[in-house]
Amino acid sequence: MKAALPEIFIDTPEQYDECCTQLESEVLIGFDTEFIGEQSYNPELCLIQLSTEQSLYVIDPIALGDIKKLWSILLDPEKTVIVHSGREEARMARAATGKMPLHFFDLQIALGLIGYHYPISYAGMVRDTLRIRLHKSETLTDWSKRPLSDRQLAYAFDDVRFLIPIYRKVERKLKKIHRQEWLKDEWEKYCQKAVRDNKETERWRKIKGVGNLDRRQLAIAREVYEWRESRAESLNRPSRFLLRDDLILEIARRTPRSPKDLETLRGISSRDTEQLYQAYLRGMEIPEDKLPKVTPREPDLDEYTWVVQIFSAVMASICKQNSLHPALVATQSDLKWLVKSFKSKKTTGDSILLKGWRRDLFYQTFQDLWDGRQAMRLKREKRGFSIECTKVGD
Repeated sequence: MKAALPEIFIDTPEQYDECCTQLESEVLIGFDTEFIGEQSYNPELCLIQLSTEQSLYVIDPIALGDIKKLWSILLDPEKTVIVHSGREEARMARAATGKMPLHFFDLQIALGLIGYHYPISYAGMVRDTLRIRLHKSETLTDWSKRPLSDRQLAYAFDDVRFLIPIYRKVERKLKKIHRQEWLKDEWEKYCQKAVRDNKETERWRKIKGVGNLDRRQLAIAREVYEWRESRAESLNRPSRFLLRDDLILEIARRTPRSPKDLETLRGISSRDTEQLYQAYLRGMEIPEDKLPKVTPREPDLDEYTWVVQIFSAVMASICKQNSLHPALVATQSDLKWLVKSFKSKKTTGDSILLKGWRRDLFYQTFQDLWDGRQAMRLKREKRGFSIECTKVGD
């Protein structure tokens, strides 16, 4: 059964001002967005959905234009703004205001911290917490087209309808098991990653295969990548429409003597070869001591694969005992970095398991297993088995 709240669609300045006045007095606000990004460099914000304990709002930013006042309200740290998988909402808030919304309450993360599946979809979250089934029929809709259909509006209202009721359940559980600070820590890391993914950081290092380049080739790849991004942003076109990632790597590996040499690469437009050649030359002119460093590869631990597998099983068992979802705690890559840190006897390494609440909960068990101070055994339970770690000799 749906919560019977008034549903208000806002596409005029008068409605918008009235909505903002109401929101200023609210403490809890549910927040979601709809956007499209397939045909442009920056995602186009098409809808903003909000919920309070009194009303549901769908706001049309395309019709309104200036919505600075709304962003100011949502960035008020005195309010609790509830999101589900809110990385895009955080990015948009930062793009609009220059600030990261560190006070947002992300239900997807919070649910993982109390034992629900992670990452859980919005429909899955509503089903598992409120026993309500949603029909997500508009996931591929074009939100930029107007007018919006009744089905689109119903979908948009449903996307925030249940955020506050779920928040109340989840927040009580988090408080009961003293994990509010864990959530804040996870959301801050979530926001930091959103910043790292932004254009002022080394996003070029995410190109598949870039780790196989030497330092000079990395410098060339970086210059070509930065040219592509600047050009794509100025045209507001998707980056890969202008130049594919694999072509960036190919230019970095080659030694062209002129722009004409680049014309032989299939997928490069002849109108871009001069600028691409200039980017190549910029990479070649960078002094040796200024070249980008080669990114450390994931540790090659073939002989320790079984240790990683054991640690993974132990981690899953500890998660089960502590109502956590393992996928929120660590990846296989994180476990490999942990094994590498034990192997090198450095316990302040790159693994996320050596930091914060994860270290408090998991580190000592892993260290004792590595050092042989603890042994493992299967413990039969009513439903299956768990892994029990005990001191050697017990």
